Amino acid sequence: MDKTNRRQQGFSLLELIVVITIVALLAGGGWHRWLSYRQALMLEQHARHMLAFIGRVQANAYWRNQNDSLWVKSAPGNWCIGRGTEPAACPPDSPFIFTRASQDVALVETTSDRLMFYGLRNAAQAGHLTVGNPAGRVRVVISVRGRLRLCSELQPVQGIPLC
Repeated sequence: MDKTNRRQQGFSLLELIVVITIVALLAGGGWHRWLSYRQALMLEQHARHMLAFIGRVQANAYWRNQNDSLWVKSAPGNWCIGRGTEPAACPPDSPFIFTRASQDVALVETTSDRLMFYGLRNAAQAGHLTVGNPAGRVRVVISVRGRLRLCSELQPVQGIPLC
């Protein structure tokens, strides 16, 4: 009798199925976590870009010592925020208009369609704008004294504190 037949020469079918199942479960979990991280990152970046745009409008009003208004235009499937004259539809590119960069982020809530920044003492009309996606919701808060800040609703998003 040959002794080489008694030794194992590879993996059994059961061992291969177990290994493939474990790898598939780990890959599926990693894929799901990566997608949720990507959504949270997109929401956080979008909220910070919107905060920077609103900050530029506020700084312009303070620098010129004039009142400046910020309008919010929300249409089905598209939304934008801008200063100056309000267009009929959201234009694709303009330095005075903030348009959403991705279809994944939606404008969920606003206090009003128009927000005012007063040049005198850098004050503003109090209000907030909320953007959201499946990863959560982030609120841009504008205080009466002109302070702009971000806070997240329900759960922290990428280091943005809770409201």
